[in-house]
Amino acid sequence: MGLREQRLYYEDSYLHQFVSVVEEVRTDDAGTWVRLRQTAFYPTSGGQPYDTGTLGGLSVVQVEADGEGVWHRMDPAQTDTLSGWTRGTPVSGEIDWARRFDLMQQHCGQHILSACFEQLYGAHTSSFHLGDEAASIDLSGAELGPEEVEAGLLAANRWIWRDVPVRARFVTAEEVGRLHLRKAPSVAEDIRIVTIEGLEDNACGGTHPSSTGQVGQILVTRTERMRGGLRVTFVCGARALSAASAYVDLARNLGAALSVGTTEVVDAVASLLEQVKAATRREQALRAELADKAAAELAAGATLHPSGAAVVSASLGDLAEVADLKRTALAVLARLAERVPEAPQRAAALVGQFGGRTHLLVQVEGDGPLAANRWVQAALAAVDGKGGGNAKAAQGSAPVEPSRLLAVLRPVTREG
Repeated sequence: MGLREQRLYYEDSYLHQFVSVVEEVRTDDAGTWVRLRQTAFYPTSGGQPYDTGTLGGLSVVQVEADGEGVWHRMDPAQTDTLSGWTRGTPVSGEIDWARRFDLMQQHCGQHILSACFEQLYGAHTSSFHLGDEAASIDLSGAELGPEEVEAGLLAANRWIWRDVPVRARFVTAEEVGRLHLRKAPSVAEDIRIVTIEGLEDNACGGTHPSSTGQVGQILVTRTERMRGGLRVTFVCGARALSAASAYVDLARNLGAALSVGTTEVVDAVASLLEQVKAATRREQALRAELADKAAAELAAGATLHPSGAAVVSASLGDLAEVADLKRTALAVLARLAERVPEAPQRAAALVGQFGGRTHLLVQVEGDGPLAANRWVQAALAAVDGKGGGNAKAAQGSAPVEPSRLLAVLRPVTREG
């Protein structure tokens, strides 16, 4: 029996109930697999996922093909029932039609979309992925921007609205030579051509609807630059309807939250973002001002290390954000540079609490023996903390109170 006779979906993508007989049952690490004389189950291939459904009332959870034929992996929870299945056992099969038709819509939609991009812009589809939630094509050979993507999408949907026939047939190698195919067949025999009337001929072993109208619609949900091209993510049919409905709901909910109409949402969000940016700039300016005031007080209490370095060690208490440590430390160093310009090194070692942990930051400038990373490592090692850095700047945190970390905070030189 030839490949065409074994795989019933080649002749009829709409066949979702059939009767066959068992040829072989095997078990491996993945589970128990059944090979039939004939099957309508589509195995993973050509970018299209496998069908699911039932055989003899038992669930089929995966379908793969090899040189021997098509193998159906059965639900592990039901494999005890397979003990009576031997060569020649008759079984009835039923495809999960909702899943099959969904995959047919996505796959045919990909053919249409790829053909339109190639014909409009010479963009070649180098790869195709069909997932459970979305599909994607990688386009290369042309520069495609938002306008080109929109035009390609519109052209593809116009082919759907025309509702032209989609036909599949097997041809000889000689016949292939007379066809203008979008890509060459990957096999030398059993060459199957899917024709979208008036649009393209394409070598493909997948399942497709009988007309483009059954694809329903195509919606591009995302584009992203890839090396040498553009990845276009899209959904078709029921998936497109669901995605469009979700986008409408999102716009409606955002509009209600912002007290604007759905067509005004983008402008309202842009206005809010500008307000947030302005507020952030004001906040950062105030934080810098507060850090400078704190630094003036801290610098006044600086101590001298035996090396001559001016050192400030202090706790800032509860932090609004961890970045306040560095902001204040840099302000302290600037104040120290004014107060003790003759000091070969200036150092600020500050602790503060945020997120249930006490954070430590040491900032050192100038030339001398004090090393920020050795300083931080020594203090944190004493309180089960973690951190690191270099001789000029280091930081870390520990699950202790600030007072405890401050108590073990001692200047450390490169030699320890």
